[in-house]
Amino acid sequence: KKLRFNINNRYRQITDLAEIKNEINDNFFKIIVYNSDYQNLILNELENLNLDIKIKGQFLIIKKPSLTFNQIMTIVDEIEKHKSKFLSKCTKAKLDPILRAKNALENEFIDQVVSKQISMNCQKIFEQKEKIINDITNKKIEKLLGKEFYEKFVIENPNFG
Repeated sequence: KKLRFNINNRYRQITDLAEIKNEINDNFFKIIVYNSDYQNLILNELENLNLDIKIKGQFLIIKKPSLTFNQIMTIVDEIEKHKSKFLSKCTKAKLDPILRAKNALENEFIDQVVSKQISMNCQKIFEQKEKIINDITNKKIEKLLGKEFYEKFVIENPNFG
């Protein structure tokens, strides 16, 4: 998606010229070129990347290159970053009602029991959602690495999950 083309002295991304379909289970990408005038331009750029390309009408079918272990681990790191970012947003969402309850308690709108119940409920909900997020992340990483590499990854990263 980072490919850029100079058209009429303006740079365009490939997503402006074509739609990229990527089915996870398939071993190819499918690019649907919106305007056939741009097909040769896109084709020339893709050939510079040494990709296996077949042309079927307005479709460009590109065989996915096999990834090295280091490339896969880079993707795993990205998944972990997204998980951490999402969990920090969840933590912030958990703290908002707790702070509101604390302010309400200070202003005597609610009593101590209600404030404590709000805190406990927020923590309980957060822990449930954190478990779901961790499970989804683990499944994605396991699917990406495969069973053999996933077991190795878990052994090498004891804090994982």
